[in-house]
Amino acid sequence: MKIGLIGAECTGKTTLGRMLAAELQLPLIGELVRDIVARHGYERVEQMPDVVKAQRLYLTAQVEKQIDMSNISYISDRTPLDNSAYMLLYAAPKMMQQAIDDFLYEATFHTQTYDLLLYFPIAWKTENDGFRHTDEGARQDIQDYVRQLIISMNVRGKVYEVKAFSQQDRLTEVLREVSWRFKFATGF
Repeated sequence: MKIGLIGAECTGKTTLGRMLAAELQLPLIGELVRDIVARHGYERVEQMPDVVKAQRLYLTAQVEKQIDMSNISYISDRTPLDNSAYMLLYAAPKMMQQAIDDFLYEATFHTQTYDLLLYFPIAWKTENDGFRHTDEGARQDIQDYVRQLIISMNVRGKVYEVKAFSQQDRLTEVLREVSWRFKFATGF
C-alpha cells in the first residue's frame, strides 16, 4: 500500500501524514524540500538561486526515496505530482519545452505507482512559518495545477479528496477510505 498526500502547501498534509503513519504503523516519507534547501545553506525555498535546478533536485529526491522504499508500504507527504505543480508555476517559464515534457514524463511514471492519492484542497490561509511561500494567489495556482495534473497524469481513479476540516475528523475520514480501498490487503 503506497499512499501519497497531494495539494498546495499549508493544507494539513504533513500533520495528517504523521497521524496516518502512526495509526497504520507505516513509514512516512517526509517533506524533502526543507532538507534540500537547508543542505544548500538556505532558510527559505525562494532563496535557492536556480529555480529550474532546484525543482529537478526536489523531484529527484522524491523519486529516489520512493525507489528506496518500493518494496514496502509507506505514506508520502508529497508526490511527484506535487513536484510537477510547483515546477509548472515556478520553473516552467525558464525551461525549454523538452525539459518540461521530460520532467512531467518522469513525474507521471512515479506518481502512477501510488495506490491512493489523498488530495487536500485549500481550506485555510497560509501560515508564515519562515519557509513557505505566503502568496495566496500562487497557492491557488498550485491547487489548480494539482487538479489539472490529476487528470493529465491519469490518476483520477486513485484520488480521494479529503473533506473534513479538523485533523481528528480528517484522520477518521481517511482511515475509512483506506479501509474501504484496501479491505482485502490490510485486514481492516
